[in-house]
Amino acid sequence: MINNALVLPILIPLLAGTLLSLWRSPSYFRRVFSLSAFFAQFWLTLSLLIDVNSSGIKHILTLGGWKAPIGIMLNGDILGLTMASLTGMVAISVVIYLFGSKRISSENGLILPLIHFICAGINLSFLTGDIFNLFVAFEIMLLASYALMTLETDKSTTKNAFPYLTINLLGSTVFLCAAGLYYSLFGTLNFASISIEAANFIDAPRLFILSILMICVFGLKAGIFPMYYWLPISYPMLPTPIAALFAGLLTKVGIYALIRVFCTVFPVDALTASYELLMLISIPTMVIPILGAIISKDIFLILCFNLMSHIGFMIAAIGLYTPESLTAGFLYMIHHVIVIASLFLIAGIIIKKTGTRMITKMGGLWKRSPLLGVLFLIQALALVGIPPLSGFWGKLMLLQSSAIGHSPILIISILIASILTLLSMVKIWFYAFCNSQESEEPEPTQIHAVLYGAIGILIIGSLAIGLNPRPVYNLTKSGISMAQHQTQYQLEAESSPVFKKEKKGYSHE
Repeated sequence: MINNALVLPILIPLLAGTLLSLWRSPSYFRRVFSLSAFFAQFWLTLSLLIDVNSSGIKHILTLGGWKAPIGIMLNGDILGLTMASLTGMVAISVVIYLFGSKRISSENGLILPLIHFICAGINLSFLTGDIFNLFVAFEIMLLASYALMTLETDKSTTKNAFPYLTINLLGSTVFLCAAGLYYSLFGTLNFASISIEAANFIDAPRLFILSILMICVFGLKAGIFPMYYWLPISYPMLPTPIAALFAGLLTKVGIYALIRVFCTVFPVDALTASYELLMLISIPTMVIPILGAIISKDIFLILCFNLMSHIGFMIAAIGLYTPESLTAGFLYMIHHVIVIASLFLIAGIIIKKTGTRMITKMGGLWKRSPLLGVLFLIQALALVGIPPLSGFWGKLMLLQSSAIGHSPILIISILIASILTLLSMVKIWFYAFCNSQESEEPEPTQIHAVLYGAIGILIIGSLAIGLNPRPVYNLTKSGISMAQHQTQYQLEAESSPVFKKEKKGYSHE
């Protein structure tokens, strides 16, 4: 029965979004219902994650009773369930922040159902077991994101959504073409069945071409070099809670898909050139965007450039392709989801208090709001990777993996990006908090305590990772081991849909 629960993290937000679309009039009870649905989704994914991690059983659900390679399958392993749990956590914080920043009477009736729909697409991306349903998940997620991006914008800013729309439509087209190539080559779209068939194509150039297509499609979603130009144009136009949701989760779906495809689906020996390409791409992805953060004066734009730069760390971890580097990348992704989302929420309060997004026009916030300063400082230092905060451990492991892999250029790039991240955070700190000059605009609204509570949820998660990293490290190590264990992931059509963990743990074959 517990395998059947695997559909609920997708079904709950879909049903909640549908009901809220019909129940359009904003009210207190509508908000309670929406938040309850997010808590239910989070509790379910976390419970499934704890069960998988403790028992070693990876939950597989074959929808409609049709097994691989024909049927639609949901795969609940540590990697996917961890990301689905983070989705629930970030969604709860974002929705609480939304409730605290908007009166019920001024709330757009579509914003809550769209957030539910986008979470349904994200969860399906993390839990699906085949290429085509990954495409379907992306489309659910993207359709909701298009609507959220333009829901509360005026005519002058709507044009900034066009690059996001155009580049994702292009990516969806390439993805659909790639799915067709998968089917023509392997005769199936199921991850497990493809991993069986792909072993027969180790020396085939077609497999390399497919891997390049996947890098283009998922790299576009993640915002890697040189396909990231749309992100700093589109994200700053979003309302604060929606920007936090997008920054925390949407780019990570692309990273997750790359890990899933390169760890689980493709044979390792066939893709050495693809891993080298990923490692090569990661260097400009780390360094070039962070230069934009140094020169920018818009606080949202600074955070967007930092978001793009730190995607490069995760790409580098995949490119190195060792169990240690992948564990480092997974750990860093967990940290980054939490930290970047909380920084966008903190930036929203800063903007509310100063009445401007330009840091050069801010000032005096430390005297007026020391709590806000402490919250920003904790998460800014975590983003930089100052020990013992959450960003330090993944970055340290990535540096160690780079040293073992004899990649001095990668080490230098990581250090440069980290130093420039520190400078960009110091710039915000100096102008917004340490600058004695008061903001030109008076404080426009009273900041509701609920906003701090929403940020507090994420900060507690970040501090828990930083101050006690062992549980999360063990979780990420087990998750990568399970994802890399292709033999165990593979399904025969007549096999049982349950896999069991050996007592000695997983080994990469």
